[in-house]
Amino acid sequence: MDVTVDSKLFDCLLTDVSLEDVKSQISTALNQKYLSDVDNQAEINSNTISGIIWGRHRRLFVMAVVSWKGKNKRVHFFVDTGAPFSYLCEDTLKAFQGKPLEAINPNNAMTMEINNRRIQVTMSPPKGHFRDINMLGSDFLGINNAILEANYETNTCVITLH
Repeated sequence: MDVTVDSKLFDCLLTDVSLEDVKSQISTALNQKYLSDVDNQAEINSNTISGIIWGRHRRLFVMAVVSWKGKNKRVHFFVDTGAPFSYLCEDTLKAFQGKPLEAINPNNAMTMEINNRRIQVTMSPPKGHFRDINMLGSDFLGINNAILEANYETNTCVITLH
């Protein structure tokens, strides 16, 4: 599957969530610091990705472990089953690279792992509505035969990977 795409072809009207929300309110609700390091192999290899239903528009957010360039970090993703691909925002990519992103073409996919499952991820479109948000798309869910459960009574969600 060729996932090299023009990232400008996909956008998601996500105007009610900011990077500051992810770093503060969503991190607190997920009980995990955004972009914190992970060295626990059980967490890195987990078949379960837990999350919350957050905000007025009831957005699904999960915390997954992204492994890239020899680092493992807790990354908060907005789950969008309508997104054909998964995206990482510039802030997240900088945390892995430790330097500016001039070398990254936002239209090219990068191979990395999410919960120890290989996936190609594209940088969130720099001029898109979700430029500061990481998005877990249907590519990751489909490749892993995932089961996505949302419990609106408890405001929680779970992705089970197979």
